[in-house]
Amino acid sequence: MEDYDLEIGSLRFLTIDTNTTFKLRTKDGKRYVFRIYTDEDIDLNEIRAEMFWLQAIVRDTDLRVAKPIPRRDGEILTVINLPGVPEELPCAVFTWVPGRVLEKHLSPENYYKLGIMMARLHQHSASLNPLPPEIHPKKWDKVFYFPDEPIVYNTPEYSHLFPQERITLLSKVINRADEVFSRLYEEEEGLILIHGDLHFWNVNYHRGDLYLMDFGDISLGYPVQDIGITLYYGRERDGYPE
Repeated sequence: MEDYDLEIGSLRFLTIDTNTTFKLRTKDGKRYVFRIYTDEDIDLNEIRAEMFWLQAIVRDTDLRVAKPIPRRDGEILTVINLPGVPEELPCAVFTWVPGRVLEKHLSPENYYKLGIMMARLHQHSASLNPLPPEIHPKKWDKVFYFPDEPIVYNTPEYSHLFPQERITLLSKVINRADEVFSRLYEEEEGLILIHGDLHFWNVNYHRGDLYLMDFGDISLGYPVQDIGITLYYGRERDGYPE
């Protein structure tokens, strides 16, 4: 933390989810988030793409996001070595996002606000094309699109958990979806940076405003893929048709 122009007052562990996060409070009372990227499915190229887009959002729009805080030398990322951990780990500091997760404040009005924010997010993303040559996000071009993601539903270890007809159906649906993805990605026209995980726990609500969080699943895709994620997580809620 000595690389940052911040006078640290306290550092408190928050959670280990896909990454490890801490709440950082400076001596003047300001709050930040310190994130250690411990998710093995995310590489440095994707983290750089995340920082590139977040910085551009802060620079170009009034959308509310967690702003990356630069170090004294202007760099956004710090790479550290921890005892007992074989690989180097990227780290970053972000501004604190106020409020509570949108899941606690769902309403047709806030759903509508989220739709507007998503549209503005995608409009901004489209304005960044063509992306700089050093930005290399992953592509959401198949059902199982994370690198080295284990597919286990049809393996001897786990297939006993599913009826054979379910396994057959899953394989058929996955193959058909992958064919559609393949056709979509044959040409890059229309591909933009997308959030990739825009559900109600990655959006905070505070005094009537929405804040977008956790761009860690950023990928190159189409707006409909972000829309699909949001609709999927709300499908079983009361009032969903509204």
